[in-house]
Amino acid sequence: MPFPHARKRLAIGLSLALSSVSSLLAAETAQSAAPDATGSDPRSGDKAEPSAGTAVSHRGPRGKRGPRGARGPQGATGATGLRGVTGATGAAGTTGATGATGSIGAQGATGATGATGASGATGDPGATGATGATGATGATGATGPTGATGATGPSSFGFASASNSSDVVILDGDQVPFTILGANSGIVIFAPPSLFTVTQAGSYRIDYVVTVGNTGGSFAINVNGVEVPGSRFGSDAGNTSIPGQVILDLAAGDIVELVNRSGHIVDVDSGNGDTNVAASLVFERLD
Repeated sequence: MPFPHARKRLAIGLSLALSSVSSLLAAETAQSAAPDATGSDPRSGDKAEPSAGTAVSHRGPRGKRGPRGARGPQGATGATGLRGVTGATGAAGTTGATGATGSIGAQGATGATGATGASGATGDPGATGATGATGATGATGATGPTGATGATGPSSFGFASASNSSDVVILDGDQVPFTILGANSGIVIFAPPSLFTVTQAGSYRIDYVVTVGNTGGSFAINVNGVEVPGSRFGSDAGNTSIPGQVILDLAAGDIVELVNRSGHIVDVDSGNGDTNVAASLVFERLD
């Protein structure tokens, strides 16, 4: 029940008030019932007749109120009065100062998982990761269909050879003669007995072999009348074959020849037999 102490105090106050009112009423009643000095009964309004030989006195004016008497002892607690009407709600008091923060309570149970939110915007691409290890080689695929035949490219091979059935004497500085043109893909044009004109520019490999008689000798490749460095090969021994080789760049129209650079006359000998090759010259285009 709200405000028990306030109700108790209210009841005690009402009891004291009622006790005081009762005491006042009792005193008034007693005073009214008492005859005044003349013997008259104030309640009836009759005045008593003075007795013979009694001096008649009139009631004088009320005297001044005497001083307040000492407070009497507290009366007994009266009976609890009826509950009064509930008073109006008082105005809200000012908000008190914020109390100190309490200690953190125990963690509550995990709530149920909420609904999945909408997808966020796509972030910027991350940095490229390190290259992974090379995977195992896959199985060999089936062979595809054969492609169409490509256009025929330029030939890169030419060949010329010479043979004789008797000795050929070559002076120092003269060209080695060739009498038979072998296979030729068109990269050179042979002008007998010793000149070869290049038809396609490119890098070439030129191989030669010359068989000499009793004296040794040396030979070199000339291009446009000038000896090519690194193309001279020879031997001091007689009755031997002298091989030579050089790789060089040639332009279309260059004239190539094999020249005696022995410093003396050389006897080119095919050896025994009418079909033995005494000298050969091979052109091979490399690009």
